[in-house]
Amino acid sequence: MRARSILLGASLAALLVWLVPVQAASRVAGVTPNATSTAARDTAASRVKKSASLSQVEKLVAASVKVKRLNAHTSAELSTIAFDNVDAIETMPVDCSSATSGCVFGDARSGVVAVLFGDSHARMWLPAIIPIATADHLKLVVIGRNGCPLVALRISRRFGGCASVIESDINVIDRMKPAAIVISDRTSYTDLAPSQWQAGFTETIDQLRPSGAKVATIGDIQVFNSGVVSNLLECLAGHASAVQDCAAPNPNGAAPGQEQAEERATSLAHDLYVNPNPWLCTRRTCSPVIGDNIAYWDAFHVSVNYAVYLSGVMGGALSRLLRAATLDRRT
Repeated sequence: MRARSILLGASLAALLVWLVPVQAASRVAGVTPNATSTAARDTAASRVKKSASLSQVEKLVAASVKVKRLNAHTSAELSTIAFDNVDAIETMPVDCSSATSGCVFGDARSGVVAVLFGDSHARMWLPAIIPIATADHLKLVVIGRNGCPLVALRISRRFGGCASVIESDINVIDRMKPAAIVISDRTSYTDLAPSQWQAGFTETIDQLRPSGAKVATIGDIQVFNSGVVSNLLECLAGHASAVQDCAAPNPNGAAPGQEQAEERATSLAHDLYVNPNPWLCTRRTCSPVIGDNIAYWDAFHVSVNYAVYLSGVMGGALSRLLRAATLDRRT
């Protein structure tokens, strides 16, 4: 009971972090922001020393469906994994713009800018993108608001005030004239048709063209359920000896996403599309535990630790676009 209570408290705190600024969430949880983020950062650093190669990732993912139980390491990780998210570790605000403190990474002094644009499903890839931005001396600016998918510009009635947020963000990006824009968002909204999503995503891509930037899309992941964010962690706590009871099918028909609609929109725009699915799932199954790590901090987001582990493969997927964009701006 005590372990379940600790997990429930962490899960509730994670839900607050996802919805409101991390400072407020930390006060509710009874933990100071610095203590929370420092502990999470130290824990992640102790687990991940360097990124993995594509072959290493593929081997771990293939073996992930054979993981039967939480070992000593993942059992301990379960009590802190809810804080292993980028908003908590980087103390990022819910709404990022070019002038927002806490939203700039990589080489902050560089005159060549790359933008990571989207909601929390874009931010979760930040730890995987920072290393290449730093190595290539790019100023990496995060823009977007958690909970506002990029299709909101066209599908405004579904996403309320998000349409004006996206419109304002696009204007900011266009004025910045970045060398590259990497876009990503959550797509598991089941009340929209793929054609609607594709049209909305296409409009956002088109609106980014005046910036002159090269554009890439990171596809969405399979989520683990359509319920509240704590469900995956609660499942693992209750199935420590049967981890695969908490796995999701690939694709997850109970919580379908619009990643194919985004891939079609990206292809028609002749932009780069990065599919992260093989880094997380076999052809049929997405295991919540990959290797010696819980790969998700909730049912919807990859953990910072696993995103860092994937920085090598993400860098390989984006490096040609980012370096070409950088070269264009520096010549």
